[in-house]
Amino acid sequence: MRKVSVYIPTKNRLNLLKRSLSSVFNQTYDNVEILVADDGSTDGSREYLLELEGRNLIKLISMPTSMGACVARNFAISASSGDFITGLDDDDYFLPDRISNFINSWDKLSKNNERVAGIFSPIRLMYSNREKIAFTEKRITADRLRKENCVGSQIFAPRSNFFGAGLFDPAMPCWQDWDMWLRIADRFGCFVNSDEMSYVWDMTDPGAHISNKPEFAIRYGYQLFMHKAGVRGFKARVGPIAALSHYSQVSLSASEFSALVLYGQAGRAFRYAVKKTLGEERVERLRAFVEQKRT
Repeated sequence: MRKVSVYIPTKNRLNLLKRSLSSVFNQTYDNVEILVADDGSTDGSREYLLELEGRNLIKLISMPTSMGACVARNFAISASSGDFITGLDDDDYFLPDRISNFINSWDKLSKNNERVAGIFSPIRLMYSNREKIAFTEKRITADRLRKENCVGSQIFAPRSNFFGAGLFDPAMPCWQDWDMWLRIADRFGCFVNSDEMSYVWDMTDPGAHISNKPEFAIRYGYQLFMHKAGVRGFKARVGPIAALSHYSQVSLSASEFSALVLYGQAGRAFRYAVKKTLGEERVERLRAFVEQKRT
């Protein structure tokens, strides 16, 4: 039975981390290696993880000081020994069949001799008052990834693909996963959807998933991604501009807003304008009111 390594970066989220780890402990697939990179926690996480390591339940990578999620991920991946690797954020969790589904999907694709970079799955996004399923496209090429991160935050792939793509780039202040998946796709082929929803993205605290870095840092990440991905011109930049519009701290320029309207993202432009006018909290209250009326 092939070994699957699961990397989990964490910092000061002990209660959520316990839920995440429990979801990996309870996988129906048996040969799983869990690597937790503690990025300088001070809330008791380190002591909890040392106790689990003492029981041979996890492999702990203790960062000497907080070095950021990308460095933590890379240390965990470097310490892994699995044939395949996948990741988990410490505030999210797996459903029990996630790893089994990935192994079964990979075996089917291998029988067809398909050139596949990795596998992803639909994700259930859980909000405080609603939920939705995202990332449902069937196949994602590198060209598609240049326009939008339609794979999500986690993939399942051979360990060699992570190293072949150069691991996560700590210079990226945002979009580190998007950048990484694009480099993997450029080198190893397309991503294929397992079609089995098995990952829950906990958005009850949206600040945990949307960076609170200042606008200049998000803008730097955007420009760095454009440079690394070789994206030129406003039409080609529409997808990344739409991604920029998700950040409440970012104000789009008139030309960026116009690009959304002119090149197929008018809905995204409208939602951006509404959020800027009303504010995130009022928009969420309005959405909750509409959902309540529908039901």
